[in-house]
This record gives sequence, C-alpha cells and structure tokens, in this order.
Amino acid sequence: MRSRNKIFQALLVFVIVAAALVTGASLLKSSGSFADGRPRFGSNGSEAALIKINGIITSSGGDSGIFGGASVASSMRLVKDIKEYAEDDSIAGIIVRVDSPGGSAAASDEIWHALRKASDAKPVVISMGDVAASGGYYVSTAGDYLFANPSTLTGSIGVIFDMIEYSGLFEKLGITSNTLHAGEYKDIGSYSRPMTDEERTMLQKLLDQVHEQFIAKVAEGRGMEIEEVRKLATGMIFTGEQAADNGLVDDLGGFEDAFAKLEELCGEELVMREPPPPSFWDFFSGGFDYSAQLYNSGPGSPLESLAAKLYLSSLAVRMKIN
Repeated sequence: MRSRNKIFQALLVFVIVAAALVTGASLLKSSGSFADGRPRFGSNGSEAALIKINGIITSSGGDSGIFGGASVASSMRLVKDIKEYAEDDSIAGIIVRVDSPGGSAAASDEIWHALRKASDAKPVVISMGDVAASGGYYVSTAGDYLFANPSTLTGSIGVIFDMIEYSGLFEKLGITSNTLHAGEYKDIGSYSRPMTDEERTMLQKLLDQVHEQFIAKVAEGRGMEIEEVRKLATGMIFTGEQAADNGLVDDLGGFEDAFAKLEELCGEELVMREPPPPSFWDFFSGGFDYSAQLYNSGPGSPLESLAAKLYLSSLAVRMKIN
C-alpha cells in the first residue's frame, strides 16, 4: 500500500510540474515583445500572422515536444496555415521566420507555391534565422521582401543524393542478399550491390532536373536572370552579408526589421496574432524524426532510400558556430 501511495504521489507531482511548464510556455508566448514594445502579440487592431518554418522540411510530421525528435517543418501543416491566413480578412500581412537547413524537395516546393499564392493576396515578408539554406532558402524566395541576419547561413542552391553500399562488407561477413524484382530498375539504389554506370547517369539526370527547378524558383522569386542564379547555384553556403551582395536577399536585419517592413508594406501598424497556447499533449509529444532518414543511410527498400535521399539540404545542418 505504501508503495502505491509513493507512485501516486510521484505521478501527482509530475502532472503538477507539467501543467506549470505548459502554463509558463503559454505565458511566454502570449507576452512576447521586443524592448521597444513592437511587435506585440494581441487582438486589437490589424493583425500580422506569424508562420514558423523550423527544422527539417518534410511532407509530414510537426514540431517536436520535449520527448520528441528533431524539429520538423511539415508542408501539410504549413500549407494549411498559410492558406487560412491568406484567406482571413482580419490578417493584413504574413511574416515568415525561417530557421531550416532544408529537406524534401517536393515539400519545399509545396510551401513555396503556398507562400507565392498568399503574396498575391497580402504582403509576405521573410525573416531568416540562424540557417535558411537549400530548401530553407528555396521557400524563402517566395516572399515579397527577404531579410537575413549578416551571419545567417543561407544559399546552398543544390540537390544531393547519398547512399551507403554494403556489398563489400557483406562479402567479408558471408552475408548474401536475395532481391527479386520485376522491372529492370526496381532495385536502383540498393545497398547490397554496386550502382551501375547507367543507374548513376539516370539518378544524376533526376538531380539535375530538380536542380533546374530550384534555380527557376530562385530566379522567379528574386527577379533574377536564370544564368545569374545558375552561377550562384553551386551548392555553396553564403553568409547573409554575402547573400545580400549577390542579390539573394533584399536586406540585412532581424525579425524586428522584417516586422517593420511588413508594417510599411501594409501601410499601418500591426499587432501579432496571438498563437494558441500549447496543449498538454502538444508539449509532451513530438514530430516524427525525419532527419534520421535524411542523414543516415542504412538498409531499407530502394524506393524509400531514393525518396529520403533526394533532398534539398545543406551541410550547414552539421555545422555549429560557437
């Protein structure tokens, strides 16, 4: 009986602490402001909607909780939110905070199109955080005005596919892989055999085509010539300052500068729409850690490997600046 009481007391303490943490997080969200009092969260006056694109960009998943994996930017959730804000007459403009090393090419394109469509209805200003590279830069080009911090890591206009091939190791260990397939290229990218020259050429064509799509989106979003962008589309990472010198961003500044620009484009003072407080479940649940698929090669079906490895992502995700 005494043991049960101790367990019950421990659970009660856990629930109380969890509730306090959730309440604290909610209060921090709803009272956030800069030193000069702007931008403020509130509900009086014309509103600006805040969209956050944090972490690996993928087609599914969501921001992680304290027990979740890496933060994930879900195109399904983001496109839905962007569309709702674009159609909401009480929203005067949209500000997007990007802090992402990239991710899925298809998901990045979905977000790009949603933001471009929203910009036809109301001003959209982009603010880059620590990293807005590759897919993170891709989506950033969809706004009406683009800010980067001088030390933001951005650019990395390229596409990558990587895989590990284990056939040499399997031979040493006496492991045999038996794969049956109908269709000559059904097992392309298999980890159990070397890639053929024909398969390598085929995959390179896929990457080149996605790269050209990336270049075209940057050229359209930035109002640049295709050849001008192609010269910069080497996969090279730029600082925000270098990006500004090359025309890849409009101006240098932080989130507050981006908010001031949004007010200028809207022609009025704005208040930030207060985000809904996190639920108990939101706080303790997390998104699917898609980064494991993006950055770790391992056994899996060839189709899954191809889908997970054909992505717009930057080596900046593996860099840490102290």
